[in-house]
Amino acid sequence: MPTLDNFLTISDRNLKAFERLAETMKDRPLVLVGAGVSVGAGYPTWDGLMQLFNTTIQELPAPPDAPKYIQQLARVTDPLWQAEEYRRLVKKVGYEALIWSTFRPKNTPATDVAKAIVDLDFSHVLTTNYDVSLEMAYQGKPIEVINWTEREKVGTFLRDISRRGDKRYFVYLHGRFDEPENIVLTERDYVKRYLVGDEASKKLFAIFMVRPVVFLGFSLTDPELTHLIRSTQGYAQSEAPTHFVVLPIATDQDEGAIAGWLNGKYGIEPVFYKSTPKHEGLLGVLTELKRYQSAKSEGEFKARSLKTARKRERDPDDPHKGQWGGLAERNSRVLSATVSKDDKDWFWVKLKVASTNPKKPLTGQVTFYLHPTFSPDTVNVDVVNGTADYDLYSYGAFTVGAQADKGKTELELDLSTLPDAPKRFREQ
Repeated sequence: MPTLDNFLTISDRNLKAFERLAETMKDRPLVLVGAGVSVGAGYPTWDGLMQLFNTTIQELPAPPDAPKYIQQLARVTDPLWQAEEYRRLVKKVGYEALIWSTFRPKNTPATDVAKAIVDLDFSHVLTTNYDVSLEMAYQGKPIEVINWTEREKVGTFLRDISRRGDKRYFVYLHGRFDEPENIVLTERDYVKRYLVGDEASKKLFAIFMVRPVVFLGFSLTDPELTHLIRSTQGYAQSEAPTHFVVLPIATDQDEGAIAGWLNGKYGIEPVFYKSTPKHEGLLGVLTELKRYQSAKSEGEFKARSLKTARKRERDPDDPHKGQWGGLAERNSRVLSATVSKDDKDWFWVKLKVASTNPKKPLTGQVTFYLHPTFSPDTVNVDVVNGTADYDLYSYGAFTVGAQADKGKTELELDLSTLPDAPKRFREQ
């Protein structure tokens, strides 16, 4: 069963973004689905597909200098151009055969993620995927499947969105596996679809202006996400609905900075889950959204309190353990401590919160949360010269929590894990 702390403990900002997403689900938004949703069904992510191309090319007869070029191509940071070159190297027949064989139906049961998306009852489904695993999960439900190149059907779809009718559409934005010659994957495909002619971009813009959209199954490195969110530019400061993207985030990524970029530039609110190769954290987000929808009333859902749900069961001996996200460094902020012996039984502890990025200096106040045996056990400290410092005497180790950036950044440090602290302090 997915656990809430896979995403709700990342930060207060993430928690509040999820609450707003849960509220938006009442309006039956559209869902726009990327490759991460199909990973559990055995289909590759963008990176996995590029690796598959690379492996295929290495098995083909080639000139003597080809292996070196292929190695260099694998390191290219422009994903669309990389795909373009792979397409050229495997040639038309090889390219279309690889797409068909990779994304054809696998005749396997619907994944838990696909079932969760169906259960959430989004008004319409858009996808950049080429496989039909999510479409198959909708079997037995009234839904019309169309391709973005079917102009008349897309026109009807756009009119139905504005009318908010009961009919549900499943739209393949970038084609399907069974028409590999028409899919959108490489540099030339994206240029033709979104740049040479702006009809596709205008239609997407129309959707974003009328209904809220939830992006699922993308990562920050997916070129599909970059191109799609560009279609949202121009209304970030308008009265258009707020859109959401549910994204994986690695521990070394700055959650606050990424959220600020997506929200400030594109008007998109991100909800993050912890990054894993198969997007397991996505199911946790979808499961919690379903719990919200299943509540008999908003009051019933609020009664369970997301803030309570996000907190792990408290350790009575160390009540702040696990309550502040479990990380001493996050969002370019770090909580540190030094411990020195003062007398036989007591120790001098110096706590500090500082910035790790000169371009994001720490300002304002930092709140330290101490063991409840201290009085006071919650202390507000002004930031002076870029740091917030607090000194105290302690008999032994405990877990310290801290909030910076007006509560947007939460930090946690277990003093018993400090390698330079006296052994007696760490063990009592």
